[in-house]
Amino acid sequence: MVFAIKATGSSKKDLKVKTHSSVKYKTADDVLQLTYTHPNGTTPAYISSASNKDLLVPVSGYDAALRWWAPSIDENGDKRVLINGLYLVRGASVSGGSVAFTGDIDATTDIQVNLPDDITSITWNGQDTGTLEFKKPNIKFTEDLSKAQWKYSSAFPETDPAFDDSKWTTADHESTYSITVPETLPVLFADDYGYHTGNIWFRGTFDGSSEVTGLNLTCMSGSGSAWSARGSTKAQLLGADNQNISSIISWKVQGNVGGEDLPGTVRGPYNEGSLYGEREG
Repeated sequence: MVFAIKATGSSKKDLKVKTHSSVKYKTADDVLQLTYTHPNGTTPAYISSASNKDLLVPVSGYDAALRWWAPSIDENGDKRVLINGLYLVRGASVSGGSVAFTGDIDATTDIQVNLPDDITSITWNGQDTGTLEFKKPNIKFTEDLSKAQWKYSSAFPETDPAFDDSKWTTADHESTYSITVPETLPVLFADDYGYHTGNIWFRGTFDGSSEVTGLNLTCMSGSGSAWSARGSTKAQLLGADNQNISSIISWKVQGNVGGEDLPGTVRGPYNEGSLYGEREG
């Protein structure tokens, strides 16, 4: 893998990199390039210069990357700390020179942190830190679940024609950022409306007519998708003998809450699902 950073001003003359020998680096044409293979754990790369702030680049393998968190410690979300080793970090708050972390672990683990100079201590769930010991919870069922009273609700209320989609994003773009040119308009590519991961919902409404007998959709998706597609290149109403009907469809689209403006920046876009229960809590 390659990670590149553009150096500007006088900083490009005095860049220094301190890291493991497995991470190679070079500077050319004002660009610092790190070349590496993802390790099993995390290999830090410290980049410094006399004229700019130092930069820490944690080079992590997939499993290790899942254990890195960057919770905010100020109201604006501009100041963050790095903590590694935990299954889930729910939050962080500062009091004096200490950061109090809250969250969950799923195994006995040590904590690794990267903190500002004015932070001198941390706590985890109200306790002083060291090695965090995981104790498997003792869960006992006191009731015969086969005789319990169960309730359920529909997982997909969006399929109900009376569903309220008034707060969904209106899909009315006449042009796309995609290299794929749609055959019909408006554009029905989820990415054009700020939804890039997870499930995507499209709802179309039109003036009903006895002439309409079907809908022709030509869909596209990623290699990991099922039929539930990332968008459609063609959407047309059909009549008798599958003839196209010139009737306008008004489209709405819905993905993860907030789209590109995630409400939960710590856990990132892959934590934000798009199903009804995930959106509504």
